[in-house]
This record gives sequence, structure tokens and C-alpha cells, in this order.
Amino acid sequence: MTPESHVAEITRELDVKLKDKYTKGQQEHGGYLWNKNTLPMMEEELIDQITYLHVHQKHIKTVIALLSNGINNGCWYDVQAAFNVLTQGHQNGT
Repeated sequence: MTPESHVAEITRELDVKLKDKYTKGQQEHGGYLWNKNTLPMMEEELIDQITYLHVHQKHIKTVIALLSNGINNGCWYDVQAAFNVLTQGHQNGT
């Protein structure tokens, strides 16, 4: 991968996601976003982002601890639990 191919990959993915999110937002908020006071919406989104960041940081710390234990002690359960945290948000699997 090169920096050019990396940014191309990011922009392709962002283009699709942005269009989908924009369309949903237009429907949710009644359209004409450019004519609305977006500050209250921004505030809500920022609060959500801070919450998501906190949860993600906690998940990363949990995964690091589980993988470290799994590697150091040969514990497959901890490796599986780490995988579950990354894919499902908790250690228990389904």
C-alpha cells in the first residue's frame, strides 16, 4: 500500500458512507439541512462521539489485557474473549 492508494481507499469508503448518512439525516431532520440551526444537532453528535470514544478505549484496554494473558499463559479462552470484545463489544460471544 502507498500513501496515494491509502487515501484513495479512505475517500472511496467515506464517499459512500457520507452519502448514506446525509440521505438518512435529511429524512430524519426534514431536509434542507443548509437552512437549519445545526448547533443542537452538533452538540448531540459530539456527546455521542465522546461516549463512543470512551467505550472504544475501554474495549482496547480489555483486549490488550486479554491477549497479553492469552499469549503469556497460553489461554485460548482469553484470546477468544478478546476477539468477542472486538467483534461484539463484550467477552461472552453471542
